Amino acid sequence: MVVISTFLVVFYFQNSERKMDLLSNQIKTESREKGEDLNALRLGLTSRQKEVYDLIIAGKSNKEIITELFIEQSTLKSHIN
Repeated sequence: MVVISTFLVVFYFQNSERKMDLLSNQIKTESREKGEDLNALRLGLTSRQKEVYDLIIAGKSNKEIITELFIEQSTLKSHIN
């Protein structure tokens, strides 16, 4: 039972990290492809979401963003969504 639980926890975190990486890459790609003004994209975001967005555009990894902003992985995921 412990082995199965451990496996599920590891799988959950790997899956969450993969989803966050995909979302981060999607933001970068779509921003470049659309050629939109970065300031226009940022207008509807909160100040914290703008910080996250800027760090993503700067090429920071999710782990670097989490460390720099002192937030949890789930919080980062919420900001990205």
